[in-house]
Amino acid sequence: MQNQFKTYTYNSLCPTDHNKTDVLVKSPLVKFERGTDVLTVEFNTVQSPDVVLDGSRNTCTANSRNWSSTNAHKVSIKNFSDANYIGKWFMVTVMLQDTFPSDPLPDRNRVRVRIFINGRPELDKYVNGTFNSPLSKPSILQPNAGNLYVAPKLAYNHSTADRIYMANLNYYNYALTQAEINSLYSAGYSNRSTNGNVDTTKVSMSMRSAPTVGVGLHSTSPLAVLNA
Repeated sequence: MQNQFKTYTYNSLCPTDHNKTDVLVKSPLVKFERGTDVLTVEFNTVQSPDVVLDGSRNTCTANSRNWSSTNAHKVSIKNFSDANYIGKWFMVTVMLQDTFPSDPLPDRNRVRVRIFINGRPELDKYVNGTFNSPLSKPSILQPNAGNLYVAPKLAYNHSTADRIYMANLNYYNYALTQAEINSLYSAGYSNRSTNGNVDTTKVSMSMRSAPTVGVGLHSTSPLAVLNA
């Protein structure tokens, strides 16, 4: 097992970028990037601490300075700067699941990652540990023994995370059904804080992001997969 929230030195996905120093325990790591526009999910597999979407192009030698282009290998959804999400509460559901022997061969020994926003499926992808080689090596979830951190301060760079507002936080050791996710969203969030220090002048508990409508991934939704 890996030590909790400790930095390690290791080789990254790019062969020219050796001796990368970072926090390896991502089980999972859920973070916002590009301000609050992009939601990214990272997690450890047995093969690698870094994962990419299956079939992702190699961006190691990319000359583009476009952030979305050079980060297209990430498990991310974008457009949270849409008015439906800014300044409003919305529910994020991340589901990680190893595949089964009954799954189709191209997807076997992969980790399936799904992201739901307000109960709606926005991303359903498989991950791998290398670029352009979806069948080269298995990507199986790596169990980690560590604490849960919310908006942590990283000791190695002495930075302090921006203040976040979070209501209910739930963890399940099994994959939820669509009906269970919809039920959680319909139930809403509690208006209680754990330590009594919610600043109600900064955010209104009554403002909730509206669910998007339609059938299938991304239908009539402002959100999109980063590399779509």
